[in-house]
Amino acid sequence: MSLDVAVIGPVNVDLILSGDAPHQIEEIRNWFGLSDVTLNAAGSAGYPAQVFQKLGLQTGLLTVTADDALGSALRYEMAKLGIDLSRVRVVPGEISQIAIYILLFGSKKRPLTGRRSSHQPWPAPLDTADLGYLASARLIHIAGYLHYPSMWDDDIPNMLRDAKQRGQMTSLDPQFPLWPLEGRWLPGIERLLPYVDVLLVDQDEAQNITDLESLDEAGRLLRQAGPQIVVVKRGEQGALIYHADQRIEQPAQRVPENEIADTIGAGDAFDGGFLAALLRGRSVAEAAQIGTAVAAISVRGHGAATALRAEDTIDRLIERFS
Repeated sequence: MSLDVAVIGPVNVDLILSGDAPHQIEEIRNWFGLSDVTLNAAGSAGYPAQVFQKLGLQTGLLTVTADDALGSALRYEMAKLGIDLSRVRVVPGEISQIAIYILLFGSKKRPLTGRRSSHQPWPAPLDTADLGYLASARLIHIAGYLHYPSMWDDDIPNMLRDAKQRGQMTSLDPQFPLWPLEGRWLPGIERLLPYVDVLLVDQDEAQNITDLESLDEAGRLLRQAGPQIVVVKRGEQGALIYHADQRIEQPAQRVPENEIADTIGAGDAFDGGFLAALLRGRSVAEAAQIGTAVAAISVRGHGAATALRAEDTIDRLIERFS
């Protein structure tokens, strides 16, 4: 199968409860009320895979799921969108990861609790069929790599090196360690960066990876490590993009507060729009506009992709916003 995008990384379920509840603990103990409850296929790889697919890019997913009820729900939701799951591993006797967001008290993002999976986040080592699958994609996107220090071996760096030699486009959204990590986070990804075309991080990640307070200094340091393009996402403050000798400041697209369902996965939505626009041959500045537009759409629904509609293909978004 020929793919536009192959996404590698972990998936999980997001359980999102939104609505209004009493703010006093004494009242909550005796409170019962109906809420808007959403069960999403999610995760560092799951959300961008859905965004890519909804934007009209044929997407494949390379991950591991448990053979439990939540794993079945994950695979069902991905398959329903048309994402290729032929290289997804299903492992028996394990449990799926879930994040629980109780957005009943004014928060629009922070998870309250959850549990981790008991299995590998993605197949390792990658086998011959995995590598052939990845070689068929125009873009290889790696997500959530920093979450799992146990996976920082030769496997992904070697795969990226080979992809770079083939002339494939590569991107990385490393996110953050799930376990305490001493010092700056750069050692976790520095072996990947020479082979990454586009690095996407948020403001906190940029500062923690580099141990630099200044985003401009962090962006320049990360550019020097190898990526052609470094994107620093700043939420409602927009994004900073470092490319060649350019520094592009892309403002966020304003969304009225009463139209925001939540901001879960908005960064993944930005990734999808930005990278999809680059795949369509648009300039870095145009890609920043499209990434911002997709992120603004995403916050109107629960999670990264539910608010994206069939007509929100990347071509139509380019016509609309560029």
